[in-house]
Amino acid sequence: MPASPQDVLRAILQEAKKRGTDEQDLRALLPFIRTMESLEGRLPFVGLTCLRDTVVRPGLLTDDSRRGRQALVSDLISRGILETHLEENPGNPQYPTTAVRLNREHPMVRSALESQDLPDSG
Repeated sequence: MPASPQDVLRAILQEAKKRGTDEQDLRALLPFIRTMESLEGRLPFVGLTCLRDTVVRPGLLTDDSRRGRQALVSDLISRGILETHLEENPGNPQYPTTAVRLNREHPMVRSALESQDLPDSG
């Protein structure tokens, strides 16, 4: 069952605000990675704008501006967890849509997709 948007948001916020160990990062990103995997399986592509404005919904961030939401997504792209590509724009083919997808070669993404759940580290 995919994570709720609130869980996804929490994971993105934790990822953007902290730089812990790989295990901590993986725990924070697990709901987001699984949600992205689910979206990729259901949709022809995940548009960058859709991710920024729907998954990372306005009103839930401390800085809930478009710029704040974009910064969170940009962080995941710069870390190599997400990658961008162009897709034909169904509404206006002259202007391709920037889409995002999981970088399945990234060790953190591979680990998240291969694991069921991470055990507590207590």
